[in-house]
Amino acid sequence: MRDAANANVASYVEAVRVLSYFVSHCALTAVKPSPFREPGHSISEIDERLGSESDVEGPLLTAHRLAKFYLISSGDCVYSMSLLLQTAHPNFIGSAALARSAAEHSSRSMFVSAPDISYQARLIRTYLLINSSLNQYKSTHDVGATNLIGAWNRWRVRTGSEFKGVPKQSLGNPTALLEKCFPGIGTSSYEELSRPTHGNATWVVVTAIQEQKQTAVARIMLMRNAMFAICCVMTATKSAASLWGLDLDLVVRTVATGDRSGMLKLWEEKTWDDLVACIHDLSEVVASFDERQFVDASTDPQPWR
Repeated sequence: MRDAANANVASYVEAVRVLSYFVSHCALTAVKPSPFREPGHSISEIDERLGSESDVEGPLLTAHRLAKFYLISSGDCVYSMSLLLQTAHPNFIGSAALARSAAEHSSRSMFVSAPDISYQARLIRTYLLINSSLNQYKSTHDVGATNLIGAWNRWRVRTGSEFKGVPKQSLGNPTALLEKCFPGIGTSSYEELSRPTHGNATWVVVTAIQEQKQTAVARIMLMRNAMFAICCVMTATKSAASLWGLDLDLVVRTVATGDRSGMLKLWEEKTWDDLVACIHDLSEVVASFDERQFVDASTDPQPWR
């Protein structure tokens, strides 16, 4: 970094890296036992009544497994992101793409695992996710995928009478899902994540030039993106834990005591609430950084041509 002020701000990348590593392992550890539970109901009894070999045999079990799979994939994204957040030379494009994927997968996990909805709503939400996936298979004609989607469509038609009176469920796009999960910041945070992922020209120019000038601008944007992804995975983990009755304090201790990197030694006696508070505090610090205060707007040297 060009001076002490820029270097001080950029140094927080290390704290973001450690927390992304920690949170990712908490998400992955929480779902290891596959502790599925539908409060007040038996999953097997519902599947016996609503499932069929002609379409979907275990619809409610599939719904719970889908929430788990999404949580695993979001945790995996944030773990991979942590490997790219090296303080000296962070990877701006790769980490942003992983952060965006983590946010999307987390929002879908929360959509299915919401602990305050009925099992009927959970089933409909699972159907909506699977049915909407057809849009990305139309050009490849993947038989296995389209057969799966077709089975769920037949299931929905066959069981339609079971869902009378259930409030309408709406999937929406990733932006809508994230705004619902994070009112007031979901839309803007996802939009910011999309800039590097989609090759936004202005983002590329600003990032490249400010890195050349050794300012903290690009790292501030990187940390903001990473912290949003961390919060998404944290919230998705909490949602699944509430649905399945998981002990998140035990998850934190298990991850901290089993870690061999040495980064989590201080967390061995901490709780989930401690982790939530720590992430909140770091998010506040990162949010306080205004990259506009660090922009070097001097004339850029042009190469001979």
